[in-house]
Amino acid sequence: MSAHLSLEDLETLAIGQLGQPRAAEAEAHAAGCAECARELQWARTEQALFSRRSVKPVDSLWAGIAARIEAPRRIHRPHWARRIALTAAATAAAALLIVALRPHAPRAPDVTASESNNAIADALATLDKA
Repeated sequence: MSAHLSLEDLETLAIGQLGQPRAAEAEAHAAGCAECARELQWARTEQALFSRRSVKPVDSLWAGIAARIEAPRRIHRPHWARRIALTAAATAAAALLIVALRPHAPRAPDVTASESNNAIADALATLDKA
């Protein structure tokens, strides 16, 4: 093998997941190539450091995510929408109060058509006399 090993091959070899014929080939190349040997040593050192880290349990993680997905979503309205709704409600209430509490003008007595005709005739007679 004349070309250098790929980074993916080096990392796979470092964690021990490269297939047997390919792993033997890569080991042989790294033994003869200083650059690949240095990269392989770096990958193995890195793997050793990562293996020392404690692994946090993630079993409850997916249950929490599923619960948040299934939970009903609360509708979030912007602050200005609440102000507009409150202003509209206050305006409607004020208009209702104005209509309900306005002073009533004295109403003219209901006059029937015959009474109206009599009044007109009386007015015309008075004008004729004058």
